[in-house]
Amino acid sequence: VHDGVVHAAKLYPNGYLIMIFIGNIKGNGSALLKIIERLRRGVWTPSAVVLMQLSFPTKACIAASIIFVLD
Repeated sequence: VHDGVVHAAKLYPNGYLIMIFIGNIKGNGSALLKIIERLRRGVWTPSAVVLMQLSFPTKACIAASIIFVLD
């Protein structure tokens, strides 16, 4: 998560939401890839989207990203 936030901060120094988003993807990318993989297979259901019902790892990555951005 920290590496993602630091890398995004170098590219977008004032893009705080981008830093949080990239940190979340860096820490919990498997959840995003799972959505893309389900869309590709055609097994997508709205209840299975991580963005609708955040799991604990997603919440933890978002919280860590926010802490690293504020730091």
